[in-house]
Formats: sequence, structure tokens, C-alpha cells
Amino acid sequence: NDPGAVGNGTNERYFIRSNITKRVKSYLEKEGHTVALYGGSKQSQDMYQDTAYGDNIGNRKDYGLYWVKSQGYEIVVEFHLDAAGSSASGGHTIIPSGLKADSIDTGIQNAIKKHVGTIRGITGRNNLLNCNVAKRIGINYRLVELGFITSSKDMNTIRKNVDAYCKSIAEAIHGGAIKSGNGKNAVAKKKVTKKTSTSNEKWNKNQYGILWRKEVASFTCNVPQGIITRRIGPGRQYPIAGALKKGQTVNYTEIQKNDGYIWISWLTNAGYTVYMPVRQVKSDGSLGPLWGTIS
Repeated sequence: NDPGAVGNGTNERYFIRSNITKRVKSYLEKEGHTVALYGGSKQSQDMYQDTAYGDNIGNRKDYGLYWVKSQGYEIVVEFHLDAAGSSASGGHTIIPSGLKADSIDTGIQNAIKKHVGTIRGITGRNNLLNCNVAKRIGINYRLVELGFITSSKDMNTIRKNVDAYCKSIAEAIHGGAIKSGNGKNAVAKKKVTKKTSTSNEKWNKNQYGILWRKEVASFTCNVPQGIITRRIGPGRQYPIAGALKKGQTVNYTEIQKNDGYIWISWLTNAGYTVYMPVRQVKSDGSLGPLWGTIS
């Protein structure tokens, strides 16, 4: 029930949920990303209050960021509007103290600078609950102050350019340009995409219900943020093994279809198998863009 900061005829909660998050989500989904809004489509929950509740009752699994961690999301972006005197203007990006800003953080900071200007640089904080919890449990997290709700200059700028602003933020998260179109009610058209390989072999199914088949090839990552790899199996619920950085190449021997993604796997020099998603499988069965090149 917390409305957040108030100013210029609106409140932070309403403005963010009505104008920002859904637009950013729509743009990212155009590029094949899986995006969830905290609290579902109605955004009816408060991640800060839920995280605090989990801390207070000693349940670090089922509430707030703890629950988000269990779902296997690769990044978390929390949007806010700042508040101060009417002359304060500009936004900035907040990350957990002691961590280095990544390409998503710098990209979002550049988007803020482009559209409303910045009041300060990317800032590490150790006095914010979600920052501290995210750092402790290993979530790639940032809090984005889009501008000042108490500044008529900032709010007028955001309102007039809200779609362009959200697209710039989505491009920062995506790591590249996003196809044009309005983000508010945009519907991604179904398109024909290449298969992971040129093979027309049918899928096999193992004892766990995971679809798989043999495929020997090389994959080179081309997304700026890299791709997280997993141990044990092809699923986001499994332990993180590491990450393949942009420009790095691996030789793989098998592909899998599971957990809404196409995965590749290979045996490491240490003697265990690593699994990595390389593209999304959409709800209609079509494939999202490949996150690299196959040769």
C-alpha cells in the first residue's frame, strides 16, 4: 500500500507501474527475453516489503528477493522516482556497494543521461536492504532512479518522452538496438527464426523428461552481458557454473530443450558437464534470437 514518493500530480508507485515497467518489458520481449514483473501482471506486491518480511521471520526462500533468486532470473532492475526539493533534477543508477558496474549499469546510466540528465554517477550503496540482500545472495541487481518526481522539469520530460526513455533502458539491458515500435501495447509479430543448427534430427527424451539430441559445433557468445552456465542440468534452478563472456567460444556436443530455452552442453577440462542457454523457446513454440553464432 506504500505509494512511494509523491509530486507533480502523481505518486511513484502508480507512475512506475503504469508507464515504465510494462513498456520496458514489452521491448525486451521483442528481442526474445523472458521478463517477469514482480507481483505479476498487476504488480500487486512490493519487493522491498516482501524482502524485509522474509528477513524478519527468518524465511530466506519464499519472499521478496529471496523468492526471485529461487526462480533463476539472471538480472533484476528496480525502478524508482527520486524526491527532494523542486530544484533537484536528474537520475542515477544504484548498485550494491563494493561491486563493479557492469555493461547493463553503465548502459542504463547513459540512458538516464540522454533523456533527463544525471544528478550523480553510478553509486554503490550499503544502506539499502535490497542492495545488501542482492549482493549477499548473488543477484545481478540495480536500482534505477529515473528522475525526480518533485521536479516539474524531470516529470514533464519523462512524460513527453516516456516511450523513447523506456526503449533506451531496454536496449541497455538487452545490450544492443531493439526494433522500432511503441512499447506500451506492442505485440511482437510471429517470425520465422533459424533453428539452433541445420540438423533436422528429432529430439530424444531422457528419464527426466528433458528433450535432447547430439550436435557437435562451436558457439561464440555475442551478447554484452555474457551468458550464465549451469551444472547438473539444463535449467535455471541448477547451480551456476560460471559464465561465457562476449567473444568467447566453446565447443559443444549436445543440445537440450528445457525450462523455456534451447541449451548447449559440453564436458569441461575439470571433468564435469556444463549447460548453457543460447536462445528462448517462446510459448507458441517459436524460437527467439540466438545469443551468438554457431559454426
